[in-house]
Amino acid sequence: MISSGVIICTFVALRVVMAFMSELIAFIYSFVGLAAIFISFRNFFSGDEPAGVFALCLHRFECNFVTFIGAVTFTGPLIAYCKQAFQCQIHNQNGIQQQLSQ
Repeated sequence: MISSGVIICTFVALRVVMAFMSELIAFIYSFVGLAAIFISFRNFFSGDEPAGVFALCLHRFECNFVTFIGAVTFTGPLIAYCKQAFQCQIHNQNGIQQQLSQ
């Protein structure tokens, strides 16, 4: 599974222009948060409830906390990716407008 991710990311990285590499890294990093969310959901719904009140509360807190951190880690890089992609489009559009006006 890891090797398939390495192969796909290497293939994409070789095709991306260096100016857009920060967008690619932000987009790929967002999957780290998505993986944390999936793992937290799996732990919460697995049915392996710990024995004892304190352990159960700690388990539920851990699942909720990891889901929150994973959601922040998922949405943060996606917002950064969108901001960088939009900024490059504006920059390219201004460059085209300057070339047409001269």
